Amino acid sequence: MPFAPTRFTNPFKGTLKGGIATVGNTLGLWGMYSPPNGNVRLDTVCDGAGCFTTTNTSSRFHSSYPYGTTGDWRQNSSSNELVFSDAGTNNLVGAYLFYSGTAQTKELDLKTPRTIETTAVTLTTPSNTYSIVPDVVSYVTSTQTGNPAYSAFKNITNDSSLWTRFKNETAGTYTLAGVPAALGDNLKVLQTLSGKPAM
Repeated sequence: MPFAPTRFTNPFKGTLKGGIATVGNTLGLWGMYSPPNGNVRLDTVCDGAGCFTTTNTSSRFHSSYPYGTTGDWRQNSSSNELVFSDAGTNNLVGAYLFYSGTAQTKELDLKTPRTIETTAVTLTTPSNTYSIVPDVVSYVTSTQTGNPAYSAFKNITNDSSLWTRFKNETAGTYTLAGVPAALGDNLKVLQTLSGKPAM
């Protein structure tokens, strides 16, 4: 059964004065495994993210990467500060979430079983934690790696179950976690070297 995206509904009927606040961050580190002797192994050259970032600073995917990394997309997370122009006021009129990643590599396929369309990401705000399933997911094949990548969009304003609480959010730290994505095709080699199972 094909994925049926939710129809976009414009919630605004007139002209609103105000500003737009945006924030973004990365959930992955590019890279390749470099052994202790300094010779780069050609079979581990990465064609995508080498590992994910996580706000868990005790986690380390492999010695090639710093702490705050993981090989499991279910454990990825990233935070940033969202600042509103009118500090201390709750005058939100709209909220939208956009995220993207690699959908498929030789090691992992998140596209065929529709993992991306059906998996909720977690958005933690200064006041609440939300479980968010995307409205729309689109795919494109990367011209650099040949792997399919995806973009996901959620109109929080149109989802009454979310917007009822979200419209009262304030400036502060926002953390997105559990974003589905496949690492580059050096993943299996790194997991073998680190003794960690494939995700």
